[in-house]
Amino acid sequence: MLLFPSKLMYGKSMNKDKIKKLAITLGLWVLVIWLLYPLVTLDSMAKFNLNPYLFRSTTGILIMIIMLGRNVCDLFMPQAYSQKAPASKTLFLVLYSFVMAGIIIFMISRLIKIYIGSVGSEVSF
Repeated sequence: MLLFPSKLMYGKSMNKDKIKKLAITLGLWVLVIWLLYPLVTLDSMAKFNLNPYLFRSTTGILIMIIMLGRNVCDLFMPQAYSQKAPASKTLFLVLYSFVMAGIIIFMISRLIKIYIGSVGSEVSF
């Protein structure tokens, strides 16, 4: 019995892997929310100390872009080629990717708006 693991044991290890992946993903989302929170509330802050917030927000946006790339790879190149992905999983990944892309675009536009506002009248187009 020890030489040949049962399907039950294999199933338990797969569940632990799924839980580990879910915990890492949720941990990354908590980190991204923590990094991007000042960008959402930056209008009420003083404009003289923007550099740490801009670098912090840029790091959060970069993590989100990496997560979006991972989701797109999961969508177009599934790990199990022999098995067809369920339609619900595909639909969820498409919606999740669109929502994440929208958040990225919103945060980048917010970052640009704050940067241009902090420069003031020195910027000429």
